[in-house]
Amino acid sequence: MGVVMNASEDRETESSLTRDQEGENRRRGSLGPGVVILFVVGLVFVVDMVQSPAPEQTTIASTTTTIAPEPSTGASLTPMWQAVEHLEDAYGDRLDRPELATAALAFLKGVSEASLDPQDPLEPIPEGVPAGFEQVWQLWRKIELEKTEIESRDLMVQTIEAMVERTGDPGAAVLVDVTVEPDGYVEDALYGIGAFVVPVEGLVVISQPFPGSPASKAGIRPGDVIREVDGVSVADIGLEEVVKLIRGPAGTTVSLVLQRAGSDPVEVEVTRETLELGTARFTMHPGGIGYLSVNSLEARTPAEVHDILESLKRRDMRALILDLRGNTGGSPGAALAVAGEFLDGEIAYVEEHLDGTSTAHPADSGGLGVDFPLVILINDGTAAEAELLAAALRYHGRGPLFGSPSDGKATLYRGYELGEGVVIVTRSGRWLIPGGDSVEPSGLLPDQQVTLTSDDLAAGFDRPQAAANAYLWTLLQGAA
Repeated sequence: MGVVMNASEDRETESSLTRDQEGENRRRGSLGPGVVILFVVGLVFVVDMVQSPAPEQTTIASTTTTIAPEPSTGASLTPMWQAVEHLEDAYGDRLDRPELATAALAFLKGVSEASLDPQDPLEPIPEGVPAGFEQVWQLWRKIELEKTEIESRDLMVQTIEAMVERTGDPGAAVLVDVTVEPDGYVEDALYGIGAFVVPVEGLVVISQPFPGSPASKAGIRPGDVIREVDGVSVADIGLEEVVKLIRGPAGTTVSLVLQRAGSDPVEVEVTRETLELGTARFTMHPGGIGYLSVNSLEARTPAEVHDILESLKRRDMRALILDLRGNTGGSPGAALAVAGEFLDGEIAYVEEHLDGTSTAHPADSGGLGVDFPLVILINDGTAAEAELLAAALRYHGRGPLFGSPSDGKATLYRGYELGEGVVIVTRSGRWLIPGGDSVEPSGLLPDQQVTLTSDDLAAGFDRPQAAANAYLWTLLQGAA
């Protein structure tokens, strides 16, 4: 898969605000009138053979009766029961089945204003309902009979979400109509405002709006500090959480309060759009030092990185700066494939499964970047699979880390298809540096700490990148 190189060579990078907004996929919203009717009252003609007083004669009486909706058995509620199994497998150390059932009951009661009455006739529990969820089934059935305006799949998805929230894991999620990659990563369409952001001195700052993006059209400028998103203060909120607040469905608007140097805060309304953007970009510095920024790790990222390395080699690259600042991770498979461009078959990471077993994941050999001196840039926006990549490269001596400590997330997540277009994402284990260490909770500590300041950003000066460039230049001079 190729990537357009020229359009993005000179952009500042950190974390893209173009990822899919999870709220769109979860389909939270009203369950009120106006949605699809779930059940239809039907008519049936019953044939009743009645003996007539006249010999050998019969009459057929036609009557009409109401059929109750068919129970939601089999495939219709299988995703919910499968979700219970996945949640127990992933979070059995912090919750039990009764807690999941309580969460499901509380949600169903709240959304439908229905409740179980001791006088209600009980229907037989169908096959497939997990033990402990009998009351959940009975209440579900009552809602079906009394609340025909409620759409079944929306109700099921939101019931699963209620159970997922009980885990207390912010990385767990319920999504609909999305694609699950072979490594369990869930990748969707991209929606956003089209800008890179960067953490600077505890603030989240616009690094660069994309040309022609909604952010650019709305007048957002490099150096704008984000103070509020839709009326919510983002003080003391991490980069990843701010990005989640800004993401949203295409066509919707988001309100940002921005602080600009020397002026009062300004409120900007931005309409989100579907954006087709690369996950990697590059440029070439004097002296044969290449610069490659990877802002996320998606299924398409390895092909983009490969194409960029080919282009840099054609430009006589002698050393490379790999910028992973603001990269909050993504696909473990993508991280492994990118590592394969710089390693030569070494173990990139060890996956420790929930059952205590582990699997070593070696990188491929024969990559395009195995022979170049390398510096990897990280900061507190570098998280999860991006940390995995940085840790693997340093562990095998490919290059030092410059910047500030990374986020410290080692939990691995996997998406599981439940049927009916529903996907649940739960933790599946954690990754370890090949030597057995974990980045949790302190993150990766850089070999050379170089902090980007707000003054640097206002002046358009990238101090960590400059330090990496100087280090490689000195290294190349010594090797000349």
